[in-house]
Amino acid sequence: MARTFALVAADNLRQVDHALRSSLPPFALYSMIRSAIESSSLGLWILNAKNEQMAASRTLRIYRQNIASYWLWLISGRSLRRSVRTFARPD
Repeated sequence: MARTFALVAADNLRQVDHALRSSLPPFALYSMIRSAIESSSLGLWILNAKNEQMAASRTLRIYRQNIASYWLWLISGRSLRRSVRTFARPD
């Protein structure tokens, strides 16, 4: 898991470097840099665990948060589509 975060961070930083050498709107860089920082932080947090059990616990905590975020996104997307259909429905 920590390796995945390191790869995500490296990929984002490579794209930032490429963008700085070409012309990309400055606000697009913010999300790539933020993603690199978040990925690096999570990877270091896992690697900095005192033992393997704590590292595994931290990894599972990240998986759990990702799953919860996915379900929240799915539920909110459905309710948004439902409210748009209701609003757009002719009387």
